[in-house]
Amino acid sequence: MTQFDFSKKTILVSGASSGIGKQCALMLAECGARLIITGKTPERLEDTFAKLSGNGHVKFVADLTDETEVEALVHTLALIDGFVHSAGVSPIVPVRFVNSKQIRDVFALNFEAALLIISKALAQKKIAKKASLVFISSRVTSNPLFGGALYCSSKMALEGLSKTLAIELLPKGIRSNCVCPAYVFSPMVDKAREMMSEEFIEKFKAMHPNGFGYPEDVANVVMSLLSDETKWINGQNINLGAFNINIPSL
Repeated sequence: MTQFDFSKKTILVSGASSGIGKQCALMLAECGARLIITGKTPERLEDTFAKLSGNGHVKFVADLTDETEVEALVHTLALIDGFVHSAGVSPIVPVRFVNSKQIRDVFALNFEAALLIISKALAQKKIAKKASLVFISSRVTSNPLFGGALYCSSKMALEGLSKTLAIELLPKGIRSNCVCPAYVFSPMVDKAREMMSEEFIEKFKAMHPNGFGYPEDVANVVMSLLSDETKWINGQNINLGAFNINIPSL
């Protein structure tokens, strides 16, 4: 991994309690960034916080599906040079079993939380010029899976938000991109895996000729997008992990 220098950058990371968000926070701190990390579970967020290198970091426990708590989070922010939205859920629910509560719950965290954080941060002038926004999307937006309507749709909305921000914020030099990994070993996808049959899992493995990924594989790309070295990359969805389109069913 290139040793980026983030010593002059302040970066907000959502979903920093585990998985990709946690790995991004740890690696950013190693490269000198000052972090504001947020997550819903106090104990897990504290575990991440305790492992961060350097000083001056801030942790903020928040339920990002609650607009009041999002408002409180943004109010505490210093001027940020980067934002990583990694908070999310990935339920496996065939369309015929979907209900309105499930739709609201998935979109509230995967999409609405990111939109509200950015909206309120812009309104309060909390995002620095030439900042970089990185949203964790998924390969399922281009290769949907059986039972993935909620997750896929929410991530597609996130990608639409990112592309719109790339246009709206161009005058300020603020970039916005999505990172779209295939299957990554993390607590979120492990929970989704509990609802899959063994046959499905074996077929799913066959869809990844380069194997499954790890949080650091995603964090490496996130780090690059947050750095000044990628100032020419904007409004992109960056796919990670080889992924066949032979779609299995449950």
